[in-house]
Amino acid sequence: HKTICEASVGRLVLAADTIIRREINSMNKSRWTAGILAALLLICLCPTAVLASDTSGKKMVVSNSDFSTEVKCGINGYVLYDTPTTVEITVECANDFAGSIRLIPDTETDYWTNTVAYEQDITLAAGQEKTFTFYPSALGSSGRIRISIFDENGTEIYAETDKVTLTYSGDNLLIGVLSDDYSALSYMNDIYIACDNVYGYTKLIELSEDDLPDSESVLSILDFIVIDNFDTAKLSEKQYEALCEWVSSGGVLVLGLGANYQNVLHIFTDDFISGTIGDLVNTSVTWPNLPADSVGSYYEPENGYVLYSASGVVMGDTQSVTLDSVDCLEFTLDGGSLVTALAEGDAACRRDIGLGTVVVLSYDLAMEPVVSFENAQEMIYALIMTATDSDFSSLHSNNMSSGYSDDAEAVVSAIDNSKRPSVALIALILLVYVIFAGPVLYVILKSRHKREKVWIAIPAAAVLFTLVIFVATLAYQIKNPIVNTFTIINITDSDVQSETVYASVTCPDAGEYELMIDGDYSDFIYSYYNYDNYYLFADLETSETDFDYLLKETGEGLSLLIENDSSFAETNFAVSRTTGNNTGELDIDVTCYTNGFEGTVTNSTNYDLKEVVVYFENYYCIVGDLEMGESAEIFLEDNKSFSYYNTFGGYAYYDFYSSDVDTYIRSEVNATIENNYADKSTGCGGAWAYIEDYTNEISNNTEVTQAGCAAVYTSFTSDYSDVTGAYYPDIAEVMTSYTGSYDPDDNMMYEEIIEMTYQFASDDNIEKLINKDMDSETEQAVEDNFSSAYYYDYSYMIYADVYAYNPSTGDYEQIFTDSDTIEGEELSQFIDEGGSLTLRYECEGEYIYDAYIPVISALGGEQDAAD
Repeated sequence: HKTICEASVGRLVLAADTIIRREINSMNKSRWTAGILAALLLICLCPTAVLASDTSGKKMVVSNSDFSTEVKCGINGYVLYDTPTTVEITVECANDFAGSIRLIPDTETDYWTNTVAYEQDITLAAGQEKTFTFYPSALGSSGRIRISIFDENGTEIYAETDKVTLTYSGDNLLIGVLSDDYSALSYMNDIYIACDNVYGYTKLIELSEDDLPDSESVLSILDFIVIDNFDTAKLSEKQYEALCEWVSSGGVLVLGLGANYQNVLHIFTDDFISGTIGDLVNTSVTWPNLPADSVGSYYEPENGYVLYSASGVVMGDTQSVTLDSVDCLEFTLDGGSLVTALAEGDAACRRDIGLGTVVVLSYDLAMEPVVSFENAQEMIYALIMTATDSDFSSLHSNNMSSGYSDDAEAVVSAIDNSKRPSVALIALILLVYVIFAGPVLYVILKSRHKREKVWIAIPAAAVLFTLVIFVATLAYQIKNPIVNTFTIINITDSDVQSETVYASVTCPDAGEYELMIDGDYSDFIYSYYNYDNYYLFADLETSETDFDYLLKETGEGLSLLIENDSSFAETNFAVSRTTGNNTGELDIDVTCYTNGFEGTVTNSTNYDLKEVVVYFENYYCIVGDLEMGESAEIFLEDNKSFSYYNTFGGYAYYDFYSSDVDTYIRSEVNATIENNYADKSTGCGGAWAYIEDYTNEISNNTEVTQAGCAAVYTSFTSDYSDVTGAYYPDIAEVMTSYTGSYDPDDNMMYEEIIEMTYQFASDDNIEKLINKDMDSETEQAVEDNFSSAYYYDYSYMIYADVYAYNPSTGDYEQIFTDSDTIEGEELSQFIDEGGSLTLRYECEGEYIYDAYIPVISALGGEQDAAD
């Protein structure tokens, strides 16, 4: 697809930028020269990689001299590909006017796509200027939009197209900054971040009270928001609510206090952020664990990257640095905890809210002496890493994107709540008809000596019984639209729940239907691709533009206008909302190990749950059904490993038509959660379950029929009970370089030989490597059944042989030949004094392009790990 190609170009540009920076650095060029050359490279290769967006290239489609418009898009002009954004349209009319304004983003300039139109009613006095705000789910990949104005009769009297510059963010970390001293915080920009989920740079976006969105969905493009030396009283109530929802949904909010603390805390008058304010003191601040190497984008760390948990350093060389004469506010955050891994004493504290985090610093990030602090970038790196525990698994951009789940759509499309006539009743009526039209009529007519009337009696009986069947089935006629829903409920927070509701609307007749979406729901998302619509695509510069959905904001909620081309056509979309938790909790009490988990799970929700699944990292256990209040015990031997691909859905029930529908729905529910919501990163786990009968009445229409199902899920983090030293569940997280071609998402090899170098911290003292994917029986099963089993069961995998480089001999030696573990002296010969390890993965023969790099774990220091 075009979007995928453009994303690949963006990643290529990011990789090229990284390479050129490193080459320039190796030639000892100045940072200034490196910046100029890198910027020129980006401009030449990818003009869309600039940060500022504009709407240049305006073209008139329907001219009308009475109207003039101005268009602004995104957060301070910043718009990303295929993500929610804001479009502000300022309109002025020479005469009094009443009608509507419509926005249509060109999601794709090709066939096979869905198109959404957004509309609002407007009234303008002569000479009056008004601004109308839209929140489209995305502006597609072309950046083209059409703006139309209609009169009260629905006639288009003005139309223009605009071109918006879109940005590909790559794997960069986007930080929004609310500060009156934005330029003073420039040191926060271009810090190199490398860990499991992010390989890129920090990029700052300047915010103000004028361009901070009042929509949580638009804020979702930001990973962090920093408020420092800014009077938050300037923000509106809606902006504040959006900020709070953004944090609850996974964002990280950082508050810098210091001498300007009163302005920063101005708007936080509720219990979202509260605490005890003490004295403002001038004191020293010590950061005990700053990276020993520079983290600027022009430098490559010599000793690997420093990774943190909230309580300490996980990996990497650090140093302790103290800064004197810093104005610090004594502040105790209600419900928070000190982050001593970042700063000593009470200089930093954090509180987890929903899926997100709030970090409060006692000092001001935009004032001296912090601004001139020579380790300021390292301090920000440590701040980012401790706020996210280095894994970035809870970041808003990773969990709350505008992506549309095909698995979830498959669930809602398979639900069938339509009533069907009783087969037994119809069969009984037909039986009575046969008996009556045969022997009964014959006997009656014979007794009356009117057998010649049979040619009238039998047709009359047929008409009569046809009417009987018609009357008997009147109750089963479909007159109104059928709305089926699949609701995905996040109950990680005991106080707040977030819902994503996938809906399927089936209308009985061809024509136009209006569905009123409850006002609590927002963030309308949909599948961009519709392979049924070969001839339907948006040509924004024609007099008429087709669309699949028309969304109109009204006082009663969101109006969704659907125009069906045929009877019983199905329309799919999704909406979301955040409310108080009225579902309950899934209580998980487990002990976690390097090779799985054990414990109990209790259904403390308000529903009977089907097929409860508990997982930790790459291990899962299907617990089964749990009624309200019921508990189940989990044993270590019941753990299984997730597949690289869809563990529960798709290939497990690859033929929908030969499978039981309920089984199919359950498999797709599990696939939806596994693929979109289960966080399997280091130290993370959770649980999910299926609710069979769950009606989410997203529509206010009384004339629709609604039914559905739901899935609830929760998450947790845990330490390992069998580890006392360093532990890496997958050494890929400390890989520093590689040669060859492979897919980092699933470890599939594209060449016969892949070489990778790993860098452990010098004090990790790695003593054991474990090949988690070593299973000779599985490999043999693949070879014996490759043609039939492989395509339907991804538990059969072919893994490469592993060779380790021996620095003393200069040769590679095969490891994991007889055991899945290598340790002690056998291992120490392959790891040099600096903690570097180089492995070669080889796979030859007919299965070369179906082989995978195995997942290898590493344990170090004093440990007592289970084999």
